[in-house]
Amino acid sequence: MFPTAINYQLKITRVRFAPSLTIGKNEAHVLGFIETGAANNVCRFALTAEYDLQMKNWSIGLPCFQWLSPVRQSFFDFRNIESICTRVLDGFRILWMQPVPAENINGATVRIGHTSMNSEQEQASFAIFRGDILSFYRLDWPHLWSAIENRFSYDPEFWVNGFTRQDAVRAVTILKSVFPWEWTRKRYRSAAKKSSTVGMWDEMQANEGFPAYLFARTAIGCICKDPGWNYLITLAQACHNLKNYVKGPSFLKRIAGKPGDIHHANFAGYLHQRSMLAEIEPPTGSGSATNDLAAKIGETIIDIEMKSLTSNDPARQIRQEILEKCRKLPSIPKRPIVFFVLLVEKSLAGEEKTQQQELDSITANLMADSAGVSAIVIGRMFIDSTGGPIKWNFEKFLINEQACHCVDEPLLRQIFKPNWERIYYPCMPITFSYNLKAKSPTTAA
Repeated sequence: MFPTAINYQLKITRVRFAPSLTIGKNEAHVLGFIETGAANNVCRFALTAEYDLQMKNWSIGLPCFQWLSPVRQSFFDFRNIESICTRVLDGFRILWMQPVPAENINGATVRIGHTSMNSEQEQASFAIFRGDILSFYRLDWPHLWSAIENRFSYDPEFWVNGFTRQDAVRAVTILKSVFPWEWTRKRYRSAAKKSSTVGMWDEMQANEGFPAYLFARTAIGCICKDPGWNYLITLAQACHNLKNYVKGPSFLKRIAGKPGDIHHANFAGYLHQRSMLAEIEPPTGSGSATNDLAAKIGETIIDIEMKSLTSNDPARQIRQEILEKCRKLPSIPKRPIVFFVLLVEKSLAGEEKTQQQELDSITANLMADSAGVSAIVIGRMFIDSTGGPIKWNFEKFLINEQACHCVDEPLLRQIFKPNWERIYYPCMPITFSYNLKAKSPTTAA
């Protein structure tokens, strides 16, 4: 075994997945090193792990391991090589989460497993992670998108519920142009509250850095299944369609700037899909001010101002937003203006109002003395257990009877129409991602 006087740390610098020449197998080609002794002696190695598609497990044969740098004779002892291979395999161990069938009157009950899954468990799980890999995989930021593309194409344990691998690969082509790796690192650095060096393995709350968190944890091999990817693939499909609108390209260049613009793009894509998107950023008629979107149904066009809120007091914030918007409108807007308020769930539990309390607090009184706003529509977006594109739900319609341009609720319900007939529980918020922390560095003596 390794000399007892020597401590060592294991690190992986690259994992590349690939199809295997053996039928029913996939491979992962791994580069890494161990650091030994006070002299910081680095011993590099390469190995190939094999995945059995039927047994659903990883293995590493000793002949698949080789040292890439000069090492002591004792390092060739099969027990030492086996200990490294075992530790690498620990990084591929999965943690899965699935709902427990029950009445669930007080909320969904979740089963968490840290073992191999059968096909039924794999299908039923709404989130799958490789948490242990965070402790020793050190991927450089410039390789972020190539690592994600590689995993989407060949990692046998990565998948997005309701989408094909081809859907995911096509989405990456678009997403990497909208969110370059430099942006992802900067966003991750800000959310992780580290002003200098930050790694994809560093701790960060998922809801503080979406989608940077999802990109980083996917590239580093941690996230295998997460509802956030359903949202991002839907976003990529929207971006593909919106670029053909007059202001589409300039709008898409800005969506990485703030989460609200990402939600705007997804909703605009939903309207486009239903042939209802009339315009992006239509002018209000007052200087250079614009609304977010314009929707058309028949001969009627309405302007939409969309606000994504995570506030604990949405009513107060909506009132402030309406007052601010009215200052930028002409005395009589040329078209009806509808405030679409998207209530965005947070992934962390806290002292928050219930959904019903939030809805009850939002009333038509918020439009008092605001004749420029014709209505308020309250909605949410989510992923249910069937996966696929994000689902929209519109829960409250408030009409301003004193508006310059009155609209009726049946018309609004045609524009703001849910894209589902039945919901399959549990439903996941967009920033569900389980906040995994890296373990202490791997050491042995």
